[in-house]
Amino acid sequence: MEQELPVDIFRRVVGFSTNSRSILDLWSLNDTARCAIEQEIRKLSKNAPIRLDIHRFFLESNPFHREFFGFAEKIHKKQLHDKIRELARLLEKLLEIGAKFQIDNLTAASLGFQAEHDEQHLPRAPFMLQKKMMHILSRFHGNSISISPVFMRPSRMIRTFRNRFDEITTLDLGTMKSLASCQLRSVVFPALQNLENLTWNHANHRILHKIPNKNRIKSLHLTCHLVGRPRFPEFEVLKEFSNLEKFYLGFTVPINPSRMEMEVLLNLYQSIWSRKMGNLLENFPKIREIGFWNSPEKIFQQLSKYEISLETLNFGSLNQSLSMLCSFDSILQSFFKFEELENALEPPKIKHLNMNLHTMPAVGLDYYLPNLMNRVNQFPDLQTVSLLFKCIFHAQMTSSWSMESKKEKSSKRRPIFESTYTKFQLHSEGLCGLTDLDRQLPPTLESCSISLNLPADGGRKVIPSVLKFIEKLGSMNDFPELVEFHIQILGVKCFETLIHAIGDHLGPHLHKVSIYAPLNCTEKSLAKRLMSRIPELFPKATEISISIDFLRILLKESAQSSAQWPEKLTKLARKHEFNVENCKLTTGRLPRCGSQFVCKGDEPRDLTELEEELGISILEETLDGMNVELLDDDDWIVDDDNDEDGECIDEEEDYDNTEIVYESEEDELDGLEAKLERESDRRHKKWEKKNKVMIDSDDEEEEEENDDDKENQDDDTHDIVDWDKLDESDEDEDELKDRKHGLFDDEASESDGEDEFEDEDEEEPEGEDLEDSDDERLFEHGPSKKRRFEQQKQNAKRRCIVISDDDDDDEE
Repeated sequence: MEQELPVDIFRRVVGFSTNSRSILDLWSLNDTARCAIEQEIRKLSKNAPIRLDIHRFFLESNPFHREFFGFAEKIHKKQLHDKIRELARLLEKLLEIGAKFQIDNLTAASLGFQAEHDEQHLPRAPFMLQKKMMHILSRFHGNSISISPVFMRPSRMIRTFRNRFDEITTLDLGTMKSLASCQLRSVVFPALQNLENLTWNHANHRILHKIPNKNRIKSLHLTCHLVGRPRFPEFEVLKEFSNLEKFYLGFTVPINPSRMEMEVLLNLYQSIWSRKMGNLLENFPKIREIGFWNSPEKIFQQLSKYEISLETLNFGSLNQSLSMLCSFDSILQSFFKFEELENALEPPKIKHLNMNLHTMPAVGLDYYLPNLMNRVNQFPDLQTVSLLFKCIFHAQMTSSWSMESKKEKSSKRRPIFESTYTKFQLHSEGLCGLTDLDRQLPPTLESCSISLNLPADGGRKVIPSVLKFIEKLGSMNDFPELVEFHIQILGVKCFETLIHAIGDHLGPHLHKVSIYAPLNCTEKSLAKRLMSRIPELFPKATEISISIDFLRILLKESAQSSAQWPEKLTKLARKHEFNVENCKLTTGRLPRCGSQFVCKGDEPRDLTELEEELGISILEETLDGMNVELLDDDDWIVDDDNDEDGECIDEEEDYDNTEIVYESEEDELDGLEAKLERESDRRHKKWEKKNKVMIDSDDEEEEEENDDDKENQDDDTHDIVDWDKLDESDEDEDELKDRKHGLFDDEASESDGEDEFEDEDEEEPEGEDLEDSDDERLFEHGPSKKRRFEQQKQNAKRRCIVISDDDDDDEE
């Protein structure tokens, strides 16, 4: 090894390989490599264990491997357990190098499976695998512990680090319950002498006093699970955490809570932060970040009166199930209370404002959002604003974000802002448009991130407002400082449309851009042409991030699963004339808020040909109103002589490939039209037969002479009944007869529908002899022919009834 690679360089390679699987490959080279690795690991872990991020170590942070866990698919459960076994084998090999590592981010998402809700709903590993993981994790060192229920029971996880309680400084209990088997009250909490950071999303507030050295706690994130009817004095223990720098307090919401239960929770939460009960904020002189599950009514007065300067103010907390959000009503009420003060106070000093909100069923978003943004824009010290909200019931944002009049919106004069924040983030779960959102953003904006999780049905009508918003952001007079733009739209196929719009309006002056959306077309030739066009649209970009689905078309499966996927992306960028020295090609997802929340999104619904033509016409009208010239398909065609497949594409083939044609849908429509035409002809023939029968039935003498023919004709025309000649008694008799055979009305109608769509070849021919008919045996010793025919007209068969929509006419 010394002849091939100097030892000092090899040690540097070991230094940046300690958090990846490469360290295992280097360890297996030879004995000389092992000695160098041991020496370097001993040096790096002298002061503290080396932090090992499982997501990077196991998947190399590969975004192509992450997918949502599907409970309906049993194969997902098997794959998850297989990955846990593989992780156990890798950690065992890592222990051969030395126990100088600390495991971080031990979650199912680190193995490639994202939970739709929380990880507590994912299947737990088998018993023997849990025992193996317990043995492995107990041999690792570190002062940070996080508990995930996927790998083992929480009580077993606690037993893995019971020999080093006094070393733990960061403890994340997740959604673990305070069960007797966990011994939190008697063993765990009293032993945490050096604890500094505690996170517990299912906390029992009655055992917090068991934590020693409360003045050492710097970060406290609690979501209390209340049982019974707690009182305010039970939360006075929070005042003992006097050196807190980060604090969040919330309550869990019961399943289907009653109005009384919610009132108890809200009143208790308000009383905790009330000045009458003793201002809790006064006990935290070092507080820099604080979060609320429900906004206290006078929180802004308290922050301003006591001159508390906050780095970050959070309303609501983020988790995968979005079950810890703050309500729009409470935060608006706090803003209104602050404006109603007789002696006006200066706005509180807040640098970063994060609002994770949910709507109420009574009022729509067209009231919440304009009022909220108007109040936010009155805070002068803001640097970043993040807004995440979940639409429920009818609360959808399809109108304007601005409360200005039409005359004010149409004028070129923009509103005057007191805020000068430079970063704005928006994520919406539900139907949300962006009409006039640009009039709520200050001219100092440098970075803008938009993420919309739209419903598959109806989400397309939001796209015109998004395109218009992008056009407004492109105005250099209104937003001269904007250099970073990220957008993600799920549920609607619009990736190519976003590329066009952003490239035309924002492309020339953007430094960082991200575009994530489902694709309209998945043909490789079109993807190559669009990829070659992207560097021209963003000439100043230093980082371009595009959809994973788009890159999957251009990359081979081996490149997607490779640990060197960043190098594969760089090679792809170089092939399509990216300036890889100045511009980096990446992929990912929004929102990037430092949490494990990842929005899933509905599968986009394929439009029918009529809906697609309507959508294209609406889009063209919108772009015409915006004076945007949409590039034709031929304008995107570039010379691609060096195609990977080694095939030269002619102009005719290019034109055919660029034209959106849904051949399968056209064939299906043609087939349905042909079936409809044949069915119409068949029913028209039956209608003619019916009229002929009704005319012939008036002449009784002809009926007696041609009785055999009449019976055969009745068999042919049994699908149609004249409701005017049916009596109510006959109908009741038929219903009783059907009930006797176990047939309901709706079932009869379904069977009628099936009989109507049978082919004519399956019906009985008109000239059938009575000797081959079952009716001959029934009427052989029956009444006379005349009486038999009259009775046959009255007693129509139940299965032949065609139900009419007009009940009154039928009864007549």
